[in-house]
Amino acid sequence: MKKSCMCGCKRKVKSRKKYIEGHYLRYYRKHHKPWNYGKKMSDEYRQKLSIAHKGQKLTKAQRKKISDALKGRKLSKINKIRIGISNSIALKGVKHPLWRRKAFSKIRKKYLKEHPEKHPTMIILKNKGVTKGQKFLYKQIKKVFPEAVVKMDYRVKRSLTACPYFIDVAIPQYLLGFEYDGKFWHKGREKYEKERDANLKMIGWNILRIKES
Repeated sequence: MKKSCMCGCKRKVKSRKKYIEGHYLRYYRKHHKPWNYGKKMSDEYRQKLSIAHKGQKLTKAQRKKISDALKGRKLSKINKIRIGISNSIALKGVKHPLWRRKAFSKIRKKYLKEHPEKHPTMIILKNKGVTKGQKFLYKQIKKVFPEAVVKMDYRVKRSLTACPYFIDVAIPQYLLGFEYDGKFWHKGREKYEKERDANLKMIGWNILRIKES
């Protein structure tokens, strides 16, 4: 007579066996719960634990055990968001040393070589040269000036010899231009941007710059 598995899955088991292979842990977790299961730790007990574990470093064997246990596990979307928020709070205002920054840049370069579609330039080319910041700026200006003609990537002719300028968002009838300065693309370009704004002012354009926070 075939018996059903003792874990509660109701699947049939071979004779002389109580569980299907790998189902013993299910049964054990169901019927053998730890002594502190469902109990909330008091603040005093938590403080005692933190004092006891302060300064303790995990051994190589312990680290390996933890990494083996977590290997292959996929994080849920909620956990990813939680980790992202906690990391951003923990690292806010922290300046990384040079060796760490170099290590980060190496990892990033390697990742972008393997996934070229994730590179900022490729993303912008996909969006026909328009960034998310520009799109957002365009929508906001449209709300403020509903009657005016608002244009994106507006071409401004200077002279026959000089190259034309392109303004992120422009209102040609008022000679008013808006530039969205992203952290990635406008880093270390302050001198060039000042000259550009001065040249546009000579033609009669007023340029307002909105920096990415």
